[in-house]
Amino acid sequence: MGERTIEQEITEHAMNPKHYGELKDADGVGVGVDPAGIYMIFYVKVGEGRISDVAYATSGSQTVITLGSMLSEMVLGDTLENVAGSVAGLEADVEALYREKEERIEALRAAGSKAKVSMSEQDNAAMVLAAFKAALQHRERRMAGIDEPQYRITIEQRGGDRVKRGCGH
Repeated sequence: MGERTIEQEITEHAMNPKHYGELKDADGVGVGVDPAGIYMIFYVKVGEGRISDVAYATSGSQTVITLGSMLSEMVLGDTLENVAGSVAGLEADVEALYREKEERIEALRAAGSKAKVSMSEQDNAAMVLAAFKAALQHRERRMAGIDEPQYRITIEQRGGDRVKRGCGH
């Protein structure tokens, strides 16, 4: 059999999500929250500079669960250095999708359209990535002696831009 298509991969994660649930002995717990208040919790365990275990939970849709499953499979077993680069690349891709959607919205409005265009796909992806980054940040803060149960990043809408702010809770 040949290599799987992205559609097959997405379907597999949608039908059989991997790593869903709580990771009790996590080194880092991160929460990402989107503009609508939907959240994703990511749990990471690190051993010898690699992501040794990962789990997630969400109040979001099946799309968010699918994205969490795909990201968890992508990072599991990888080095922290590689993961940082991969996540930065994915964030750049999501930002490009935001800009593309915003340009479409502006073009529709300039043409007099009152059509509503959702940013939910981009918000979902940004939230999942934010939760994972928050888990890594929480791990670092714990290693620095900061005692907090989790680290949270909220994705907010400000005009057409998305702003990420972090705070420990």
